[in-house]
Amino acid sequence: MITAIRVVKEKHAPYAFTGEGSRRFGGRWNHKGVAVVYLSDTLSLAALGGIREVLGTGFFNLYGYGGSVFGPSFEPFTFVIQAPGAFVCLGLMLCIMNLFEQ
Repeated sequence: MITAIRVVKEKHAPYAFTGEGSRRFGGRWNHKGVAVVYLSDTLSLAALGGIREVLGTGFFNLYGYGGSVFGPSFEPFTFVIQAPGAFVCLGLMLCIMNLFEQ
């Protein structure tokens, strides 16, 4: 059985797997007009993807709603949205988890 995880607000749940949001607004990996559904196979990978998006762009976007997270003077960490940046984000997540366990 295939497990697919998508983090969305409850009101968007009926449309979570249609690709309508990316078709209407575009996404990181697709242009407007192309329906794409971004998925993860574990909750931790979904969280990692969200964190990378916010740190790498400084912007949070959910179905066209969102805005700058850190303010206008934020310099995005573009490294984290590249492939090696996933390992850095994963290391930071593990570090933070360890701090909370102590």
